Amino acid sequence: MDKLRAMQAFIYVAETGSFSAAALKLNLPKARISQRINDLESELGIRLFERTTRAVKITHAGQEYFEECAALLRNIERVEQNLKLEQHSLSGRITVDVLSPVARWIILPHLHDFNSQYPDIQISLKSNDSIAKIHQESIDLAIRGGSLEDSSLIARPLCHIPFQLYASPELASSLSQSLCPSSLQDEKLISWMANDEKELVWHLQKAKEHIVVRNGKHQFISDQDLALAYCASGHGVCPGMYLAADAYVKKGMLTPVFNAWSLIEKNVTILYPSKKHLPKRVECFISWLVKIVEQYDFDARH
Repeated sequence: MDKLRAMQAFIYVAETGSFSAAALKLNLPKARISQRINDLESELGIRLFERTTRAVKITHAGQEYFEECAALLRNIERVEQNLKLEQHSLSGRITVDVLSPVARWIILPHLHDFNSQYPDIQISLKSNDSIAKIHQESIDLAIRGGSLEDSSLIARPLCHIPFQLYASPELASSLSQSLCPSSLQDEKLISWMANDEKELVWHLQKAKEHIVVRNGKHQFISDQDLALAYCASGHGVCPGMYLAADAYVKKGMLTPVFNAWSLIEKNVTILYPSKKHLPKRVECFISWLVKIVEQYDFDARH
């Protein structure tokens, strides 16, 4: 039995005092209305109506049930209306799970402008470089790098980010004699990329040349900015995006190494659960972010 449909039939019979009138309102056969009321009475174990050949009269228990059912259905209708309004309005909260360098160097410098344009939308940023479970963590959208594992998500390409390798000036000087990054397998390496947590695997390329560097004794730090700060202290070689490393390079704390080589670029993607019922506010944020990204030259190198 569909309890809500049965309740609706019950309310219409109570309000009209007639099975026939309720059937007309719901555009259903009278027999269907009668069956729903019978099923409801059987489940509740009470009589809701006294029936005669001339009239249908609600019982005392039926009156109490009517008042509660009417309030319940009104609340359901109100909630549904609010949800529909929220779905199509530029207001409410958006929870965004984003790579920490994308948050710091791309989103945060422009977030005040978004807040000024859309004051009724609240952005909650969860900044990390690990893989979040969008369905499990109530995330509206995620900005991730690398391959997409969850095929149930909608993926929209945002940009591609190449990475250079950096070291402190002292360490860079000792590496300058080596022309090939394969020597890095014997060096102290630092990584912040989630895929490198257990075993570091770097794919480097120069024109058509391709080298794989593996290192199981590396230092893993889950935040790129912290990893670059550790690198600047002379503790190893670390990959970084141009925007994140630029301040260190300008201060003379980091120097690019093996400059002719690049880590294979990482594709950055916007992920969200469904395109069919995407709230208007989320669509708005995605469009804004795409326009912001277009301002950047991600191919810039030191």
